[in-house]
Amino acid sequence: MAFSLEKKPLLSHPHLQLRVHLEQVTRAVQIINSVHCDVFNDAEMEEILYLAALFHDIGKSTEPFQKYIRNPFGYQGDQKLKQHSLLSMVIFMAIAKEKKLSPSASLLISAVIRGHHSRLPLLIRDELGAVVAENHLLDWTRGDLIRLLEHQLSLLYSEELVRDLGWNDSIKAAIANLQKQGRRGLSKLNDYFYDLITYYLFSLSEEEAIVFRLKTQYTYSLILEADKIFLALKEPEKYLDSPTKNWDPAWVDQYLSQFKSNKTNEIRNNVRQQVLDVLEGVKEERIFSLTAPTGVGKTLLAASWALKMRQKVLKWQKKAPKIIVVLPFLSVIEQTAQEYAKILETGGEKVTGAWMIQSHSLAERCYGEDSYEQGEETFYLDTWKSELIITTYDQLLLSLTAPESRYQMRFHNLCNAIIVLDEVQSLPCRLWYPLDRLFSILAEKGNSYFLLMSATLPPFIKDAQPLLPSYQKVFQQFGRYRFSFQLEPCSLEDFCVYLQNKRNDWLKAGRRILITLNTRNSAKKVRDSLALEWPEEYREIPLFFLSADVTPKDRLLIIEKIKEGNPCLVVSTQCIEAGVDMDMQEVYRDFAPLDSLIQIAGRCNRNWNPARGNVNIVNLLDERGNSFAKMVYDEIHLAETYRLLEGIDSLQEEEILPLAEQFFAALAEKKNTGKEWLSDFAYWQDCETVREILRGKNIEEHQFLVLKQDPELLEAMEEADSLEDRWARREAWRKLAGRIAQITVRIR
Repeated sequence: MAFSLEKKPLLSHPHLQLRVHLEQVTRAVQIINSVHCDVFNDAEMEEILYLAALFHDIGKSTEPFQKYIRNPFGYQGDQKLKQHSLLSMVIFMAIAKEKKLSPSASLLISAVIRGHHSRLPLLIRDELGAVVAENHLLDWTRGDLIRLLEHQLSLLYSEELVRDLGWNDSIKAAIANLQKQGRRGLSKLNDYFYDLITYYLFSLSEEEAIVFRLKTQYTYSLILEADKIFLALKEPEKYLDSPTKNWDPAWVDQYLSQFKSNKTNEIRNNVRQQVLDVLEGVKEERIFSLTAPTGVGKTLLAASWALKMRQKVLKWQKKAPKIIVVLPFLSVIEQTAQEYAKILETGGEKVTGAWMIQSHSLAERCYGEDSYEQGEETFYLDTWKSELIITTYDQLLLSLTAPESRYQMRFHNLCNAIIVLDEVQSLPCRLWYPLDRLFSILAEKGNSYFLLMSATLPPFIKDAQPLLPSYQKVFQQFGRYRFSFQLEPCSLEDFCVYLQNKRNDWLKAGRRILITLNTRNSAKKVRDSLALEWPEEYREIPLFFLSADVTPKDRLLIIEKIKEGNPCLVVSTQCIEAGVDMDMQEVYRDFAPLDSLIQIAGRCNRNWNPARGNVNIVNLLDERGNSFAKMVYDEIHLAETYRLLEGIDSLQEEEILPLAEQFFAALAEKKNTGKEWLSDFAYWQDCETVREILRGKNIEEHQFLVLKQDPELLEAMEEADSLEDRWARREAWRKLAGRIAQITVRIR
């Protein structure tokens, strides 16, 4: 028997009418947009948001989908026929053509509708003009898709759709005409939009194209969040109109008052006052930089800047901006989160998700409010519903550039935001130019503020306002360590013998020694060599080992033990290079690019004891005479470091800054800084992902779980896997992801 709606309304979800869902999404997207003051605001924006919300689920008005949604578990029809995103876009295109909608609005809305369950599409053409790329916006003239669309159109409840939504006769006629013409009409519609939107996009300047791309992502992000609000939450109004929690800048001052006065803290206080003086005079600047020595207290300086900037912004807009703190390493993230938690507790507040959340692979998926059910808690975490987010560069850059919906749902949070980027030197050169342009446009069009910090700040943000204009003088005030360069090649075996000969003297003197290598294998060999015949009388002095061969859980525990300040020997790879707040008396480091050498030196005599610490740089070779440095670092980075250090045997901390600036200037001149990548991104081309830029391509990796570190995890994993409902099963695995990552070792 044929399926009939009779007089029943079209549904979007099992217990929700399509009309009501579209009204809810339209309302939600307008409210979320209103919170973002003047973001990508132009004459078209209001209409774009309305049309994107109205049309994103129109394709659900087919017989197969209506059968499915009334009995999801009993549906036995063709799975492809019930798909709706592509059909929704095609119906929108037919009406946009009829209404002569602008090329920019047509392209933007089409992309948002097509991708709202997957990713933003590409827009590529070959030399002959034929669409060839997978995930292309206009790929639907190929045989399988155009046949599917023709079939879906024949099964469309157009009369009911027009009835439920109260559309006029002209829209009804446009849909009827598309149904009548079938495949021929679909091909003509595709050709029309191909000419219209490709001409529009490729005629834009690169700057205009970037603005348009980010405007598209902003709209996409709003639709993605709005599409779920009324479904995921019992009280969507509470979510949409939640009051701002006031992070008081005075809490930082109160927290700092607990620290004792010493030479380092005197310099920190002086630097802090300079930064606050600059901030006091800020008027229209939106991008700031902070170059300052390691150990100067950049975390708390950034906290003061962010909280005071937030207060300034509240004077001219009604909603306080989010604060997003971005760091490169998980060990530093945990350390930074602890500092912000202490600031919050100083103000007498309990740490909950409403105040701050962590967003990274090791973070516990817990919002910290007992009143939230699991589904609601998940939604709050996924949408970064918090006043302060502490996250990684991976998460920030994926939210900024990755086309997938799971990342783009957060993009609008990068607008009307205060974003602190610490340890900026860790970003690869190929992202310098893209981030210069993207941050500048987000600041101007997205109404956001940026602070870029490092002891060795690359010069890629050209117009940044320095928060510490006299940073050179601050560097000259520090005299905590000296570099000693021994760059004649040395075998790893000879280096191990040297360390063995030094070991007992270090143990006898109760020294704190850090030895950092470039590869896991070389680090293991050094660790094993030092451990041989460990003197019984010094068995209480630990030999710590830190590398990616150690689980994140153990690494964090070891770092906490090292920070206690007791005598120890530490063998590591670069995993503790930047930002980790540990104080070692002497450092040995295999050769590396200059910025890495300066970062590891920041772990030496960090708290400025009277005796200057030594940072010994060696140049190690494996048994075949191959340089370990060349195995892991870029050739140009190494060559420029060699050039700058040629003929230099030693350097004091206060002498290093000019070399660092020369180093980054040389990289900016000689390295690929990402101009081609940005062009591909701006014009919707297929480009290398940010994750590939950060981690490399086609790297084979094996993962192992050290289950003895979490004996109950296996049972929890089996329980999650046994859940019948796929959404409950998916969320159960997501809840376990942090625990799994904590005890995972990755082998490449």
